[in-house]
Amino acid sequence: MARVNNESSNNTIRTMKIAVIGATGFVGSQITNELVNRNLDVVAISRKENTSDKSNLQFVQVDVTDVNTLTETLKSADVVVNAFSAAAGVSNCW
Repeated sequence: MARVNNESSNNTIRTMKIAVIGATGFVGSQITNELVNRNLDVVAISRKENTSDKSNLQFVQVDVTDVNTLTETLKSADVVVNAFSAAAGVSNCW
């Protein structure tokens, strides 16, 4: 299991938090499922609203063209995986 040394809390070991952008797409959903199955904390970022009954999976609905909201959402992540595809229906996103 991936762990992070969190110096702010007296070197307590905690589970790594991974954000997945495009978490409900074809590739993103596979990545998200694998990370959740490995008991990692996952923030699943998607344009679609979703819920989960798994304690280590949090869905967040974010428009990837809203840089401020996306940046704020990613602040708590140790790792960011970008599985977003502009071909999925978002034009002129960059």
